[in-house]
Amino acid sequence: MKITWIVRNWFLAGLLTAAGLAFVFPAVGARGGPLAPEVTAKAAVAIIFLLQGLALSPEALRAGAMRWRLHSATQLFIFALFPAAVLAADHVAGPVLGLSPEIRVGFIFLAVLPTTVSTCVVLTAVADGNVAGALFNAVFANLAGVLLTPLWAALLIGSASDGPPLHAMVLEIALLLLAPLVAGQLLRPALARRNLIHRRLVSVLSNAILLFIVFTAFANSVHDGAFRTTGPAEVALVLLCAIVLFAVAASGAWLLGRRLAFDPADARALFFCAPQKTLAAGVPMAQILFAGNPALALILLPLMVYHVAQLIAGAFLADRLRMPSAAA
Repeated sequence: MKITWIVRNWFLAGLLTAAGLAFVFPAVGARGGPLAPEVTAKAAVAIIFLLQGLALSPEALRAGAMRWRLHSATQLFIFALFPAAVLAADHVAGPVLGLSPEIRVGFIFLAVLPTTVSTCVVLTAVADGNVAGALFNAVFANLAGVLLTPLWAALLIGSASDGPPLHAMVLEIALLLLAPLVAGQLLRPALARRNLIHRRLVSVLSNAILLFIVFTAFANSVHDGAFRTTGPAEVALVLLCAIVLFAVAASGAWLLGRRLAFDPADARALFFCAPQKTLAAGVPMAQILFAGNPALALILLPLMVYHVAQLIAGAFLADRLRMPSAAA
């Protein structure tokens, strides 16, 4: 039973393993180490988004493009309501909880990220929601996030990053994420004609590369001593805060769909797109926005924990939100 769970949830197990190995072998993944993350991590990000570009169906995007009420509500939730709620919670509860400044920055960074690249689409499909609408929102949010995430981070976090100016960060993120995505779309027709695109393989390979990026990010922070003042109690508190945050966000998205009187398919798309946050784009964005920050792993910790929470809760909820006729 345990082996079956690990096989089916290998990425979750991989996240924990990657973080654990970073504590055991920090020098391997740190800057200047044998894995040379200052070069290989950026190449890995480019490969992930090249693969995503290969997997995206232009036809499905066009099919979902006209549901403007769904798109407006989803993007408003992702880039306005979610950040506003987290900022208010941080202002009220941050000093009381006693979280470190880096972790509080991590929660704000989490709040301004776009939705997941593909997980929200998969969960929407499982729940018999509007898959085309979910796909459009996932792609649109990640494109918009290239500009909006650095902008929000600069406004809300301010001097927490010692990285380059805003325009330089936006350009670097665009080159790192958008250029490979466009290249994948351009290559897609030729490869599709030869049946060389296998979505399952693309997903597995993308997740495996992401584990490498997570390992190097944590290895750098461990090597630089960022975790010396962070104990198990604070990590447990981050876990609790992430679970509560996801529960509140998911509830808010569900209530918004009902308030707007969406049909069940659109309501499910909103429910699975709006509360989710991307790890695939979040990690490389953090490496650019917080370049040179020795506490990068602490900043990423809320995102990693939230990602695990949204995957487990999302899979559970998607199965239970299926249309009665499909579940029968």
